[in-house]
Amino acid sequence: MAKDHAPGAKRKVARSRGALSGVALMVLGAWGALIPFIGPYFNFSYTPDKAWQWDAARGWLEVLPGAAAFLAGFLLLTSSSRTVTLVASWIGVAAGAWFVVGLELANEWHIGSPGSPANSGSGIRILETLAMFTLLGVAIVYFAATAFGRLSVVSLRDQHAAERREEKLARENAEADAEAARARQSRRDDDDRDLRDNRDDRGDVRDDRNDLRNDRDLRDDRGSDRDRYDDRQDQGGRHEQPAADGRGVDDRQYDRSATDGRSVQQDVGRQGQQPPADGQFAPTGPGTARGTATAPPEPAKRHFWQR
Repeated sequence: MAKDHAPGAKRKVARSRGALSGVALMVLGAWGALIPFIGPYFNFSYTPDKAWQWDAARGWLEVLPGAAAFLAGFLLLTSSSRTVTLVASWIGVAAGAWFVVGLELANEWHIGSPGSPANSGSGIRILETLAMFTLLGVAIVYFAATAFGRLSVVSLRDQHAAERREEKLARENAEADAEAARARQSRRDDDDRDLRDNRDDRGDVRDDRNDLRNDRDLRDDRGSDRDRYDDRQDQGGRHEQPAADGRGVDDRQYDRSATDGRSVQQDVGRQGQQPPADGQFAPTGPGTARGTATAPPEPAKRHFWQR
C-alpha cells in the first residue's frame, strides 16, 4: 500500500531541484538580451552593426525573451514553492519558443526586421543565427522543460524534505507555546506578588491609622481629665486645696469635732445616719470606733447664779 504524502510535500520543493536549470536559464537569458548590444564589439551581431543601438525589433525579439528567460531561471533557483517553480518553467518555455519563432512572425505582426547577420562568411552567418535566435531558443526550452518535469513529480526526496520541515515547524511551535506559557506564568506571578505587596501595604496603613486613632483617643482622655480637674478647682469650697501642712478639709473637721465632742457626721451633715434616741451622736475621735453610739455625758452641776 502506497504511503500517503506529507501535506507539505505537494506544496514545497527543495531549492536544489531546479538549481541547475535555473542557472542555465539565467545565463542563456542574459546572453540573448545583451548580445545584440555588445556583439558589434567583437564583430558578432545582426545589422545594424552598432553597439548599444536600440530599436523595436531588438526589444521585441531579443531583449524581451531574454529577460523572461532570466526571470524564469531566477525563480527556479530561489523559490521553494512548487507552484512558483512550475510557473517559472512555463515562462522559460515560452521565452525559448519566442526566440525560435520570433524571426518568422516579426514581419507578419509588423514588429520590425531584426536585420541580417553582419559577417560575410556563410559559416559565421549561420552561427550568428543559431547563437542569437534558433539554437538559443531551443536550449532555453530544453532547460525549462527539464525543470518542469522534475518539479511536477513528488519524489521521495521531496517527501523527506516535507517531513523535516513539518517536524521543524512543530518543534518551533512547541517552543513558542512553551515560551508563551512561561511568559503568562511570569506575568501571573508578578500580579500575585504585586497583590500581596498591596495587601501588606494596606495592612500597614490600617495599623498606622489604628495607632493614630489610639493616640488621639488617649490625648482626648487626658484633655477630658484635665478639664474635669479644672472644673473641680473652679468649684472652690467643695474641692479645697490642701493646707500648707498637707492636711485636707476632712482631717481638720475630724480634729475640731474630736475637741468639742461632736462626731464627724454631725459636722459634715450626718449623711446616711439616724440620730440616736436621745438626739445626740457619739463623738468619734481617737480611741473610739467611728459611727458607734455611746451614752451621753452627765450634765455639769450649775451654781445658783447660773440657773
